[in-house]
Amino acid sequence: MRPLYLEINSFGPYAGREILDFRLLEDRSLFLICGPTGAGKTTVLDAMCYALYNDTSGVRTGAHMRSEYASPQEVTSVSFRFAVGEKYYRVERQPEQEVAKKRGEGMRRMPAAAALYETDGDGRDVRVITAKNVTHEVERLLGFESRQFRQVVLLPQGDFRKLLLASSADRQKIMQTLFQTQKYERFQEKLRQRRNNLEQADSERKARIAQALAAAELETEEAVAPEKEKSRSARKRLEGELKTAETERDAYEKIVQTARTLAEHFVNLDGHRQTLQQLKEKSDEMERRRVYIERLRQAALFAEPFKTLKELKREGQEKKGDLDALAKHTAEAKDELEKEKAALANLRAREEERNRRNREQTELDLLLPKIRDFKVKAEAVRKAEILAAAAEREYEKEKTAFDAAREDLDKLRKEADTCRSAAAEAEKAANLADTLAERVRSEEEAGRLQQAIAESAARCSRLAAEVEPAAAAAAEKERIHKKMRFAFLQGQAARLAQELDENLPCPVCGSTTHPKPACMTDDIPMQADVEGAEKEAKEAEAKRNGTVMAYTEAQAEYRAKEDAYKVLRERLPEDGTAEDWKKRLDAAKKDHAAAQEKAVRYEKLLQRISEAEAAVREGEKRIDAQKAVRDGKNRDVIAARSVAAQLQKDIPAAYRDEVAAKERRAFLQQAVKDYDEAVKALEETVRQGEKSVAADEGKYRELEGHVVQLRRRYGEDQTILKERVIAAGFASLTECQGFWQEEDRIAAEQEIYDAYKRELHRLEGMVANEVKFTEGQVRPDMTVCEGELNARNLRCKVLTGEVERVKAREDDLGKLEKRLAAWQAEQVELAAAYKTVGNLYDLVSGERSGVSFERYVLGALLDEVLQAANLRLVTMSRNRYSLQRSHSWDDKRVRKIGLDIEVFDQYTGYARPANTLSGGESFLASMALALGLADVVQAYSGGIHLDTIFIDEGFGTLDSETLDFALNVLVQLKESGRLVGIISHVPELKERITTRLVVTKTERGSKAAFEIL
Repeated sequence: MRPLYLEINSFGPYAGREILDFRLLEDRSLFLICGPTGAGKTTVLDAMCYALYNDTSGVRTGAHMRSEYASPQEVTSVSFRFAVGEKYYRVERQPEQEVAKKRGEGMRRMPAAAALYETDGDGRDVRVITAKNVTHEVERLLGFESRQFRQVVLLPQGDFRKLLLASSADRQKIMQTLFQTQKYERFQEKLRQRRNNLEQADSERKARIAQALAAAELETEEAVAPEKEKSRSARKRLEGELKTAETERDAYEKIVQTARTLAEHFVNLDGHRQTLQQLKEKSDEMERRRVYIERLRQAALFAEPFKTLKELKREGQEKKGDLDALAKHTAEAKDELEKEKAALANLRAREEERNRRNREQTELDLLLPKIRDFKVKAEAVRKAEILAAAAEREYEKEKTAFDAAREDLDKLRKEADTCRSAAAEAEKAANLADTLAERVRSEEEAGRLQQAIAESAARCSRLAAEVEPAAAAAAEKERIHKKMRFAFLQGQAARLAQELDENLPCPVCGSTTHPKPACMTDDIPMQADVEGAEKEAKEAEAKRNGTVMAYTEAQAEYRAKEDAYKVLRERLPEDGTAEDWKKRLDAAKKDHAAAQEKAVRYEKLLQRISEAEAAVREGEKRIDAQKAVRDGKNRDVIAARSVAAQLQKDIPAAYRDEVAAKERRAFLQQAVKDYDEAVKALEETVRQGEKSVAADEGKYRELEGHVVQLRRRYGEDQTILKERVIAAGFASLTECQGFWQEEDRIAAEQEIYDAYKRELHRLEGMVANEVKFTEGQVRPDMTVCEGELNARNLRCKVLTGEVERVKAREDDLGKLEKRLAAWQAEQVELAAAYKTVGNLYDLVSGERSGVSFERYVLGALLDEVLQAANLRLVTMSRNRYSLQRSHSWDDKRVRKIGLDIEVFDQYTGYARPANTLSGGESFLASMALALGLADVVQAYSGGIHLDTIFIDEGFGTLDSETLDFALNVLVQLKESGRLVGIISHVPELKERITTRLVVTKTERGSKAAFEIL
């Protein structure tokens, strides 16, 4: 990635729009970003990081980077153009923020937005790549995430040494991304899955075999064939037994069927005889029913006379009811007629009141025109009063508003007097806050150094105490080893001496004489004991060397941290703790915020005072105009009241309201009309009532004669019918009438009687038939027969079940034989596949060696990176330091990863951890590592382009000579075309680097521009 063009708007300390065109650098590969503390040098890197990844090189997010100097109308945003290989891109991003509304007053919340474009070389858009997952797309283009970007490209303050001092795990993640070695891990994962699948398939095969054998109730596969043959023999035997049992059962079943038929006839005979006896027991009842039917038929002959009597009685009762109702109605009509006559007399007594109301109505007809005129004049008075009251209220409203405006103006002027010096106070507080912030960072660094010094001192003390015991232990182990070895050699010589013969040469010295051969002793050690002692001596010596080396490294680290602390204190003498300076900084920030707020309030107060003065002048004009309007309205009220008072004298008080007068006139008119209509209606009602009573009395006399005639006729007909009924054999007229009323039951009773006769005849025939069939036969015992048949059926069923069970067992065992053969063939294939895959996975995963395929590749790549880094580090450290990969296997976690870095010191001849380097040495090693990593990644370029590196601080820890070496190395990068940007306060760098991005600090925010000399 190579930066081309950066546009910053209201971002960090930059209040307005700042454009940084990196194309102005042309072929210059090294430039310096310089400026005063707090001006915004690091913010340039923050803007790039924010545009690409939506975060910054520090702890602040994009939402916190809005400039404090920005006006409410300005929008915070960053636009960054960059090149990746031969392609060009532009990313634009703005955080969530509050800006002024375009219409009206107040603020509105603007949501966060981002977009990524592909452009041509001149910056013209070719296409929109995405406007949603911008960060993800940038990670895909550049090849690494934000955290990795800050470790290999953009190296912020405090993070520069992270790549050098990172753990093996973190360094592995970085290199995986940069060199794209995940394919080796994916290859290993596929092998693992393949191996696991084969193991699982074999386990499932074994489980299926065990499950199948368990289901067959067998223990081994060899038992399947004998068990199958046993089932076949049992099946044939059971099939023979079943065939014999079925033949015997079928023959006996025919005998039982014949017995069942005979038993059913005996049962039917018993049932028919019982039913016939029950019918004969009902013969008396049926005879009574026959007599009842005869009496019903005789009573039916008198149906017409009974109906005639019934009709006469009904007609007589109806006419008697009509007669009683007419008598009651006539009496009520007479009472109502008397009431109407009394009401007419009462109404005629109120005729004088009717005449008085008629006269009052005539008077109102004459007054109504005057009343209407008075109403018009009164309404004119009311409207004039309303207008006058409204004018008075408007005048008071304007006067109140004017008084309030003058009071507000006085308050604003007093408040503005208290804020005149706010701008100067805000600037002073801002400068103090910047100074204190720098001091807090320095004190925090001093605190960390002090803690590190104390820890290093404690480590030195602990290691110093371990050196002497380790040396003594090593010497003691060596002494024991030498003593044991000497004893072992003596023992070997004694064994040889035992085998010496006179006059024969010694196998050691060759002498034929043996004047003093060695003697055997009881404490001769074995060779294994000697080798064990030798091993313990070497381990003790290695432990001593490790302790001495650790002590040396701890002393070097202690001196480096102590020197750094002294340098810091020479520049800033100790004057309070970091917490004290933080409290001062917090107080200064609060003072600055209060002063800024006060200055803004002062500007707003001046604007409000101007507006208030204009409002007071306008209020005076409105008050004068409204006063003239109010006086005119009051004069109109006086004139209207005079005219209305003159008309009011001629109209009685009760009639001055036109509505009330009209209502009174209408009431009087309606009352007279109602009285006349009521008199006329009552007179007509009395005449009609008298006529109706006379007509009702005539009807009553006529209806009374008809009732007497019906009574006489009913008595004559009843006497004749009674004589005929007794002659027919009935005891009385009532008895005959009772039978006649049940005439409709004749058909039902006759049907019951006839059905009885038919059923009696049918049963007599059935009994005769069953007697004929069973005559001479013995009744069979069906319980015995059915029991025997059931026993034979059960025997056949049991045998059938046994045959089916044995046959199913035989079939299952046959299927099991086939499945076992298939599973055995499957096991052979699985074993062959697992042998290849398992061995390959053990090799690739590092199960045996501890180094996986991917870690092996990463280790080789790291060796190349360290080799490229050493080309510069050896020069910058004046041939003292070089980086190498740690090969210590003591730490199992390191053995698993193998990507730790250590520094080889040519002065001491020992390698030590990278974290033991001093501040300046650590800076040189980190810079060399970053440049070496970029070289190797570029060489392996698989889509990742490390064309640029930015370094934020660190050069202040170098002496003048080392600084020259470092700058020479950076200048040499011009040949590779790599761009290097340095942020530093070191004055020497500004003198030596003529290509600079200068950041200046103003009262209204910072400015940045390239300065190329």
